[in-house]
Amino acid sequence: MPEFTIELVPAHDMAVLRVKGALELTDRSVFAAQAAGLVEQEAQTIVLDMTKTSRIFSIFLGTIVDLHKSLESEGRKLVILATPKLAEMFEKISFREVLDIEIVDAKEKRRRPRYFQKKSCQAPCD
Repeated sequence: MPEFTIELVPAHDMAVLRVKGALELTDRSVFAAQAAGLVEQEAQTIVLDMTKTSRIFSIFLGTIVDLHKSLESEGRKLVILATPKLAEMFEKISFREVLDIEIVDAKEKRRRPRYFQKKSCQAPCD
C-alpha cells in the first residue's frame, strides 16, 4: 500500500500531498479521499509530489484531472512534481498541456523543486 502524507507550507501558501510507492487499483478510494482533503485546504497552490511514486494505474489520472478542475474553478492551482519517467508518461497523454508538471530528477538529491525554494525578499530577511 502506498504511503500518503499531507504537509501544509504556510510560507508559500501551499499544501503538499506526497505519494510514496505504487498506486495500485485497490488504492483508488484512498487516493481520492486524500485528494478531496487537499481541496478542503485553503492553500492557493496544491502540490502533488509524485517523485517517489513507482507506478500509477491510468484510473488515477481521472482523479488528478478532477482535482485540477475543482481547484481551477476556485482560482487555485495544482502542481505535480514528477520523476522524468512519470513526466514522460504524462507527456504522451498530453497531461502537460493541461497541468503544471515540474520534472524532478530523483538522482539530483541537492536540487529542490522551485516550489520549495525560499522566496527572495527586497529587505533584509530573517
